[in-house]
Amino acid sequence: MNQDELHALEATVQAMHWERVSLSPSPTEVQALDQQLPAEWLQPLEREALFTQEEWDTLLDAPLDIPEGDIDENARQAIKELGLDIQAVIQELDHAPAMDLEDLGHDFDFGR
Repeated sequence: MNQDELHALEATVQAMHWERVSLSPSPTEVQALDQQLPAEWLQPLEREALFTQEEWDTLLDAPLDIPEGDIDENARQAIKELGLDIQAVIQELDHAPAMDLEDLGHDFDFGR
């Protein structure tokens, strides 16, 4: 980034109306997104009731056992051992409702 671009960026940031900046989504937008999700995705999980707090703590404090080797091969092996039907998962995702999010354009494409 050259000096002119840096000055232009700084001027743009300084000219922004910061009083309108919010890091929280609007309730209307959240509700609109929630309506696009399948109903079963919005149900609270009851999984926590299956374990005591002590069991959760033990699980979360346990060190990760990541096998050595190629990550792709390890993933294929785990999928095979778990008996996951990847085609069924992909098909389910293909039939999920579209998430038509507003295109904000390249001016808001931060972090790439």
